[in-house]
Amino acid sequence: VEAETDGLDLSGVTDPKHKQTIKERVQNYEPRKSREVGVKMSLILQDDIPVCERPRRLSPHEKIE
Repeated sequence: VEAETDGLDLSGVTDPKHKQTIKERVQNYEPRKSREVGVKMSLILQDDIPVCERPRRLSPHEKIE
């Protein structure tokens, strides 16, 4: 139990019962996919120009605006 919950900061919890409960819940947690909604997203582009661009620095004039 301790090895799996070592990264857990429980310094704010003073009650030992609560600490143990939190450690147990973290150890026993299993993420579950809730459900399939059957929705598919698609992006329809108007042209062949790439959608993303590399970030660039702003000129001093653009920073003022």
